[in-house]
Amino acid sequence: MRTYDAARSKTKSAIVQAFWELYLLRDISKITVKDISEAAGIHRATFYLYFDSVYAVLDSIKSEQLEKLKKVCSTYTSSENDYGDFLAAMRSLYDENETFLEPLLCRHQGQEFASAYRRIMKDKLRRDIGWKQYPESSREYLLIDSILSGMIETFISCLRTRAIPLDCAYRIASKSVGSGIALAMEQELGVMILP
Repeated sequence: MRTYDAARSKTKSAIVQAFWELYLLRDISKITVKDISEAAGIHRATFYLYFDSVYAVLDSIKSEQLEKLKKVCSTYTSSENDYGDFLAAMRSLYDENETFLEPLLCRHQGQEFASAYRRIMKDKLRRDIGWKQYPESSREYLLIDSILSGMIETFISCLRTRAIPLDCAYRIASKSVGSGIALAMEQELGVMILP
Protein backbone atom coordinates (compact mmCIF):
# COMPACT_ATOMS: atom_id res chain seq x y z
CA MET A 1 0.00 0.00 0.00
CA ARG A 2 2.84 2.41 0.80
CA THR A 3 4.34 1.89 -2.65
CA TYR A 4 0.99 2.74 -4.23
CA ASP A 5 0.61 5.88 -2.10
CA ALA A 6 4.18 6.94 -2.87
CA ALA A 7 3.56 6.46 -6.59
CA ARG A 8 0.35 8.50 -6.44
CA SER A 9 2.11 11.27 -4.54
CA LYS A 10 4.96 11.27 -7.04
CA THR A 11 2.55 11.47 -9.99
CA LYS A 12 0.56 14.30 -8.41
CA SER A 13 3.77 16.20 -7.67
CA ALA A 14 4.89 15.75 -11.28
CA ILE A 15 1.57 17.17 -12.51
CA VAL A 16 1.79 20.15 -10.15
CA GLN A 17 5.43 20.79 -11.10
CA ALA A 18 4.68 20.55 -14.83
CA PHE A 19 1.72 22.89 -14.45
CA TRP A 20 3.75 25.37 -12.41
CA GLU A 21 6.58 25.53 -14.94
CA LEU A 22 4.04 26.27 -17.68
CA TYR A 23 2.15 28.75 -15.48
CA LEU A 24 5.30 30.80 -14.93
CA LEU A 25 5.78 31.05 -18.68
CA ARG A 26 2.27 31.78 -19.94
CA ASP A 27 -1.24 32.75 -19.01
CA ILE A 28 -3.28 29.93 -17.51
CA SER A 29 -5.86 30.24 -20.30
CA LYS A 30 -3.13 29.12 -22.72
CA ILE A 31 -2.23 25.97 -20.75
CA THR A 32 -3.93 22.71 -21.73
CA VAL A 33 -4.22 19.34 -20.04
CA LYS A 34 -2.23 17.97 -22.97
CA ASP A 35 0.61 20.45 -22.26
CA ILE A 36 0.72 19.45 -18.60
CA SER A 37 0.52 15.73 -19.33
CA GLU A 38 3.34 15.88 -21.85
CA ALA A 39 5.53 17.95 -19.51
CA ALA A 40 4.81 15.55 -16.62
CA GLY A 41 5.46 12.48 -18.76
CA ILE A 42 2.04 10.98 -18.10
CA HIS A 43 -0.97 9.99 -20.17
CA ARG A 44 -3.72 12.59 -20.40
CA ALA A 45 -6.19 10.22 -18.71
CA THR A 46 -3.83 10.02 -15.72
CA PHE A 47 -4.14 13.78 -15.26
CA TYR A 48 -7.89 13.38 -14.77
CA LEU A 49 -7.35 10.90 -11.95
CA TYR A 50 -5.93 13.80 -9.93
CA PHE A 51 -7.53 16.98 -11.28
CA ASP A 52 -10.62 17.80 -13.30
CA SER A 53 -9.14 20.84 -15.06
CA VAL A 54 -6.09 23.02 -15.47
CA TYR A 55 -7.63 25.55 -13.09
CA ALA A 56 -8.08 22.83 -10.47
CA VAL A 57 -4.29 22.41 -10.30
CA LEU A 58 -3.85 26.10 -9.52
CA ASP A 59 -6.70 25.99 -6.99
CA SER A 60 -5.05 23.02 -5.31
CA ILE A 61 -1.74 24.87 -5.02
CA LYS A 62 -3.42 27.95 -3.57
CA SER A 63 -5.51 25.93 -1.10
CA GLU A 64 -2.47 24.02 0.09
CA GLN A 65 -0.47 27.22 0.63
CA LEU A 66 -3.30 28.89 2.55
CA GLU A 67 -3.74 25.80 4.75
CA LYS A 68 -0.02 25.77 5.55
CA LEU A 69 -0.18 29.43 6.58
CA LYS A 70 -3.29 28.86 8.71
CA LYS A 71 -1.54 25.98 10.47
CA VAL A 72 1.52 28.11 11.30
CA CYS A 73 -0.64 31.04 12.44
CA SER A 74 -2.81 28.85 14.67
CA THR A 75 0.09 26.88 16.15
CA TYR A 76 1.88 29.81 17.77
CA THR A 77 0.42 32.13 20.40
CA SER A 78 1.22 35.77 20.96
CA SER A 79 3.55 35.12 23.90
CA GLU A 80 7.08 36.48 23.63
CA ASN A 81 8.65 33.00 23.57
CA ASP A 82 6.33 31.64 20.92
CA TYR A 83 6.95 34.61 18.64
CA GLY A 84 10.53 33.53 18.05
CA ASP A 85 9.18 30.12 17.09
CA PHE A 86 6.45 31.73 14.97
CA LEU A 87 8.98 33.85 13.06
CA ALA A 88 11.19 30.81 12.49
CA ALA A 89 8.15 28.85 11.27
CA MET A 90 7.17 31.68 8.90
CA ARG A 91 10.74 31.80 7.52
CA SER A 92 10.68 28.03 6.97
CA LEU A 93 7.22 28.17 5.41
CA TYR A 94 8.31 30.84 2.95
CA ASP A 95 11.64 29.21 2.13
CA GLU A 96 10.08 25.78 1.56
CA ASN A 97 7.31 27.21 -0.64
CA GLU A 98 9.04 30.16 -2.30
CA THR A 99 8.54 28.62 -5.73
CA PHE A 100 4.79 29.20 -5.30
CA LEU A 101 4.72 32.13 -2.88
CA GLU A 102 7.03 34.50 -4.69
CA PRO A 103 4.82 34.68 -7.82
CA LEU A 104 1.44 34.33 -6.10
CA LEU A 105 2.06 36.43 -3.01
CA CYS A 106 4.79 38.87 -3.99
CA ARG A 107 4.10 39.39 -7.68
CA HIS A 108 0.33 39.04 -7.22
CA GLN A 109 -0.09 36.48 -10.01
CA GLY A 110 -3.02 35.30 -7.97
CA GLN A 111 -4.69 38.44 -6.68
CA GLU A 112 -7.38 36.65 -4.71
CA PHE A 113 -4.72 34.37 -3.23
CA ALA A 114 -2.48 37.30 -2.27
CA SER A 115 -5.45 39.01 -0.61
CA ALA A 116 -6.46 35.87 1.31
CA TYR A 117 -2.87 35.25 2.45
CA ARG A 118 -2.52 38.82 3.68
CA ARG A 119 -5.89 38.63 5.42
CA ILE A 120 -4.81 35.56 7.42
CA MET A 121 -1.59 37.30 8.43
CA LYS A 122 -3.43 40.54 9.32
CA ASP A 123 -5.97 38.68 11.45
CA LYS A 124 -3.19 36.97 13.40
CA LEU A 125 -1.29 40.22 13.92
CA ARG A 126 -4.46 42.05 14.98
CA ARG A 127 -5.25 39.34 17.53
CA ASP A 128 -1.66 39.24 18.79
CA ILE A 129 -1.56 43.02 19.23
CA GLY A 130 -4.90 42.86 20.97
CA TRP A 131 -6.81 45.21 18.73
CA LYS A 132 -10.54 44.83 18.79
CA GLN A 133 -12.32 43.48 15.71
CA TYR A 134 -14.55 46.20 14.30
CA PRO A 135 -17.20 45.89 11.56
CA GLU A 136 -15.60 46.12 8.11
CA SER A 137 -17.56 49.24 7.21
CA SER A 138 -16.40 51.19 10.27
CA ARG A 139 -13.69 53.85 10.22
CA GLU A 140 -11.91 52.00 13.06
CA TYR A 141 -11.67 48.89 10.91
CA LEU A 142 -10.35 50.87 7.94
CA LEU A 143 -7.70 52.59 10.06
CA ILE A 144 -6.55 49.38 11.75
CA ASP A 145 -6.62 47.51 8.44
CA SER A 146 -4.40 50.11 6.76
CA ILE A 147 -1.89 50.03 9.62
CA LEU A 148 -1.85 46.23 9.60
CA SER A 149 -1.48 46.25 5.80
CA GLY A 150 1.71 48.26 6.11
CA MET A 151 3.04 45.93 8.77
CA ILE A 152 2.22 42.86 6.70
CA GLU A 153 3.84 44.31 3.56
CA THR A 154 6.99 44.94 5.60
CA PHE A 155 6.83 41.38 6.90
CA ILE A 156 6.40 39.93 3.40
CA SER A 157 9.24 42.10 2.11
CA CYS A 158 11.45 40.75 4.89
CA LEU A 159 10.53 37.19 3.95
CA ARG A 160 11.26 37.82 0.30
CA THR A 161 14.38 39.98 0.39
CA ARG A 162 15.91 39.17 3.78
CA ALA A 163 16.99 42.84 3.85
CA ILE A 164 15.64 43.18 7.39
CA PRO A 165 15.48 40.24 9.82
CA LEU A 166 11.97 39.05 10.66
CA ASP A 167 12.48 39.57 14.39
CA CYS A 168 13.40 43.20 13.69
CA ALA A 169 10.24 43.66 11.62
CA TYR A 170 8.23 42.15 14.47
CA ARG A 171 9.81 44.49 17.03
CA ILE A 172 9.08 47.46 14.78
CA ALA A 173 5.43 46.39 14.57
CA SER A 174 5.25 45.91 18.34
CA LYS A 175 6.90 49.22 19.12
CA SER A 176 4.71 50.96 16.57
CA VAL A 177 1.74 50.00 18.65
CA GLY A 178 3.36 50.95 21.96
CA SER A 179 5.47 53.97 21.17
CA GLY A 180 4.84 55.05 17.59
CA ILE A 181 6.35 54.22 14.23
CA ALA A 182 8.94 57.02 14.25
CA LEU A 183 10.49 55.92 17.53
CA ALA A 184 10.36 52.25 16.52
CA MET A 185 12.14 52.91 13.22
CA GLU A 186 14.78 55.03 14.98
CA GLN A 187 15.38 52.46 17.73
CA GLU A 188 15.42 49.39 15.50
CA LEU A 189 17.04 50.65 12.34
CA GLY A 190 18.49 54.05 13.15
CA VAL A 191 16.14 55.57 10.56
CA MET A 192 14.97 59.08 11.40
CA ILE A 193 11.47 59.71 10.06
CA LEU A 194 10.93 63.01 11.84
CA PRO A 195 13.35 65.98 11.57
